[in-house]
Amino acid sequence: MKTNKIGTIFLVSVLALAGVGISYAGWIDQISITGTVQTGYVGFEVVEYSGTWVWKYIPDHGIETHHGIPIDYDGDGEIDDDPVGYYGNADWKLIAYSYAHNEVADEDVQFEFVNLFPCIDFHADFKFTIGTIPVILESATLDWSNEKIDDVATEWLNGLQGLPNAPIPIVEVTITYTDDTGNIIEIYPGTTDIIQLHPDVVYTWDLLIHIPQHNGYMNAYAEASGGLEIIQWSDLCEEEELGKAINIPGSGTIQLINYPGATGYFDVTISNTGYEFGDGYNLYNGGWTGWCVDQDNTIVVGTIYAVAFYSSLDPYVYTTLAPGHDENTPDGNGGITPWDCINYIINHKGAHDIYSIQLAIWYYVDGGHYPDDAANYNTPPDASQLLDAQSIITEVEANVANWLADGFPRSVPGYNWFAVVCYIDDYIQLTFIEVDP
Repeated sequence: MKTNKIGTIFLVSVLALAGVGISYAGWIDQISITGTVQTGYVGFEVVEYSGTWVWKYIPDHGIETHHGIPIDYDGDGEIDDDPVGYYGNADWKLIAYSYAHNEVADEDVQFEFVNLFPCIDFHADFKFTIGTIPVILESATLDWSNEKIDDVATEWLNGLQGLPNAPIPIVEVTITYTDDTGNIIEIYPGTTDIIQLHPDVVYTWDLLIHIPQHNGYMNAYAEASGGLEIIQWSDLCEEEELGKAINIPGSGTIQLINYPGATGYFDVTISNTGYEFGDGYNLYNGGWTGWCVDQDNTIVVGTIYAVAFYSSLDPYVYTTLAPGHDENTPDGNGGITPWDCINYIINHKGAHDIYSIQLAIWYYVDGGHYPDDAANYNTPPDASQLLDAQSIITEVEANVANWLADGFPRSVPGYNWFAVVCYIDDYIQLTFIEVDP
């Protein structure tokens, strides 16, 4: 009995303490969390300057041209590296030169072209890096001013076609951007593609002036100013959707590994492009989803083929290499190309049957058969596949124009696949793969 009373009193005490919000402490422990935050940066760093020096060898009146030798590393206009030994040698006379240099700061590059004469490519170039994050280079050609020939105002570098009553050939003026592997990524004037630059890559800006053989260009003078601007590259920034640069290698090898494929008509492995993932190329060594362009030719699973790669956005593809059937596009007159329709298809595959997708692709680039007769195909589709293919074509006709106007290829993730055509020498079969920029 006494034991029960004590138990009762104790229980009541506990309830009373809980009622007034008082409790007993338990064991405790904690984890300390520390960290740092560091942002990347966008910026130019010029790492080398160079140009063209034309030397005359006095003993036998020989002329030699050297582009990039010697080199002005610090950009002060003085030669720092002369491995051939012409500079300062009494037997060699410097008669003309062009080079880029820096007398103020790395962000202020100057170039000089001195005593130019015909038939030699005079270059002024510098190498630069861009910081720690990817950027887009907003480039512009130089603005030429104060142009004169024999002290007469004459726009000879701005595209002069000829002097009065004396037509003369045009001066060649180009600016070329290359990466540290020597791959040309852009040439101005003449192209307007977005240039995407990456950290840890050394790029070269090279201004070339070539004077044609004509007396009309003697005693000419011009000045120029311009600049290079870079902006952070991002998929989305304040809802602004940027188009993505399309960088693909020119050649490689292709091997079919599965037919049919897991997500396409077949699975392929790409090799020997010279590029791996992260090298700044949309297409690189690895596995890809592939489709057939022409069903009448055959490539063999497991065989390695040498191929040339072409972007389906390249006019050469839809005018010459694989023009397709323009009459099957929604506008029917070439404003929308067959490859526009194919790019729409591979971006909107959804739950469609793989062979149905292939039938729709062939409608635009191979036989041009509307998928309503199974007899048109080497592998006859069933009725459901024909209906599915018809629904794909109907969707293309209804939506591709607005989709293109919306900015394909856009930088929105998952909405920017484009076809890269794989051309095999001796034309065994034309294929394409889906590539994500």
